[in-house]
Amino acid sequence: MTDSITLKTNYSINYTTKGPVPLDEILESLRGLKDILERTPSFIEHQYQDIKVNEINIFIQSIQSGSLKEEILIELICGGRENYESAKETLQKIFKDSKPVKSIIAIGVGALIGGGIVYSLVGKNEPTTNVQAYNNNIVNIGSGVNFTGDDIAKIIDSIGDRDKKKLAQSAISVVKPAKNDENATIEFENDPRLTISNEFVKETPVDYTAPVPDLKTETFLNQPIEIFASDRDRTDSVWAGIVPGIIDKRIRFVLEEKVDAKKLHAGKRNLNADITIVSRHNRAKKKYEVSSVQIQKVY
Repeated sequence: MTDSITLKTNYSINYTTKGPVPLDEILESLRGLKDILERTPSFIEHQYQDIKVNEINIFIQSIQSGSLKEEILIELICGGRENYESAKETLQKIFKDSKPVKSIIAIGVGALIGGGIVYSLVGKNEPTTNVQAYNNNIVNIGSGVNFTGDDIAKIIDSIGDRDKKKLAQSAISVVKPAKNDENATIEFENDPRLTISNEFVKETPVDYTAPVPDLKTETFLNQPIEIFASDRDRTDSVWAGIVPGIIDKRIRFVLEEKVDAKKLHAGKRNLNADITIVSRHNRAKKKYEVSSVQIQKVY
């Protein structure tokens, strides 16, 4: 489809820091904000389901130091999702009054920042009270333009796990300049209700580190094992042994359903098997410890 309409809207973010912000952090915050703004078309398309944002361009209008303020120009090149004529009326209406689009972008940015920070704190046992309160506030604001909490959650959840890591880092980067001042907040000119509190800033980590999974697995094929204990009537308890050269201390064996426990119980104790070693993360010791070995196939 070649027909399109270009919409332009302004966006600004103001950090209430008393002193100047290091240049590296300004650049990092701008990169993070760019990434987040580039994700907001999902919110626009959700609100106006007959149009599609084919391209988004972001320009810096001005940067003010001291109390850092970044003013952005957003250019949206929009067309119809299926047929341009069916979307033309909607696009022309938006073109005449871009305030609704500006509000949706503001809500989208707030939701993406809040969602990114939540993801960055997963599994870290860090306080999230003020981050969660901010996200609840986003839902309340969204309801004023027919965005429900489920709508926002659906858009955030549609972001793949790998991309959520990038979103988490981008959200942290946007917040980072405010961490230079213990009293700083982050204000958005588009909607004062979206102000990020100082408490939110304090709950935001300085950098993103991927959460450590509770469980880790390793699979070995045709691996020698030794059975020390067995039970012909049970598959998930009593069974135990070692995996020579890998696990030399007695460990619990768990038999998968397709493994015949009765036959294995009556057979030899030294054999080869396809196994999966399951390790559980010990947070106190900050390391993984083997918890069981799953026997998947015996030879």
